[in-house]
Amino acid sequence: MMILKKIFSAPALCVPALLLSLLTFNGCSDEFSSVGSQLLNKENSTVKALDSVIDSLNVSRTNFKEIKALGTSTTFLIGRYNDLTSYTLLKFDCYNSDLVSALKNDSITVVSATMKLTPQYQYGDTLSSFGFQAHLVNEFWDPYQFTADSLDRISYNKTDLIIEKNVADTPYTFKLDQQTVLGWMKYDAVDSGNVANHGIMLEPSRGINKVVGFYGVSYYNDAPPVMEVIYVKTGSAPDTITFDAIYDVHAVTSPEAETSSPYLILQSGVTYSSRLFFDISSIPKSAVINSAELLLTIDTTQSKFSADVYKELRAYAVTDSSKNYYTSSGAVTLTPSGNVYSGKFTSYAAVWHAKGSNLGIVITPALQNVGLEKFVFYGFDAADVNKRPRLKIIYSVFN
Repeated sequence: MMILKKIFSAPALCVPALLLSLLTFNGCSDEFSSVGSQLLNKENSTVKALDSVIDSLNVSRTNFKEIKALGTSTTFLIGRYNDLTSYTLLKFDCYNSDLVSALKNDSITVVSATMKLTPQYQYGDTLSSFGFQAHLVNEFWDPYQFTADSLDRISYNKTDLIIEKNVADTPYTFKLDQQTVLGWMKYDAVDSGNVANHGIMLEPSRGINKVVGFYGVSYYNDAPPVMEVIYVKTGSAPDTITFDAIYDVHAVTSPEAETSSPYLILQSGVTYSSRLFFDISSIPKSAVINSAELLLTIDTTQSKFSADVYKELRAYAVTDSSKNYYTSSGAVTLTPSGNVYSGKFTSYAAVWHAKGSNLGIVITPALQNVGLEKFVFYGFDAADVNKRPRLKIIYSVFN
């Protein structure tokens, strides 16, 4: 305690350095704001506020679109809704050691092959019809690298492999072309054959107006994709084997971000994000940041969510504003209360102030790779000033 007392008795110019050193050890936690609260009790300090709605600050907003691989999602999406279209690539492991010899001798016939997908998410017009085609993929793809930009480059056959479907019951079932599945089994068993197993592309049918999410390949899913194959060995009775899916990835095509929109537009799956900038350089260099909070007001008439979704947001520090690059760690969470999202930005504001470097923040959905949830927030030009993005900073100035 004697050390703190000695520091607080030092000239005011030393205080920001103290906070910066504390921040270096504490990362982006708001824990060090307790130092600011102690400073509030000093008789030689004055507490002031900076409010982006009340004070004249230089502020800006930019909407942009990111291109991300969505292979880490536990759900894959297929469908069309307005100007969004979601495709899925899916691959099954068709190897079974007990069948290798028979496959080498061409003594197996596939009677039927039924792909089973379990839906758990819907977005758009839930009463709309639903369907898709399955196309044979001709080349290798990486679920952790494949993006919407990859769709134009992937090679696949135009023929639909689905010969029968049932989307009235759960799981949805799709009978696939038997010869194609037999080709996959041969390829996986002996690494040869007429049909290489690079999986299938699931392309949504035209005329539908909803997107359906299915349980994907994940340790956390109880109903991942499977393919049930009924086959016959020469001279034997029919038997059944189940193959598990081993890879999936979905990719969503969409228009470019609405850069001219006065709103902040965020959307998972696509993925749309927004960059915000607040100029806080009017705070004196010798001041200490005690607290900071960001508030965003959502426009519920333009936003769209499915039921029971995770509606939190994340904010990240910008590292290159010209390219909309931002950090992947140290995120601040914004949580909703009614129509207002809020998050504690004490750490960010303290760093901006102490270092004199502020490139702004990027706001994204907390789960960028899950679903298609759309968040629309009022921008800096909102007619109701209280709905504008609002940064409130409390700081102390020493006499």
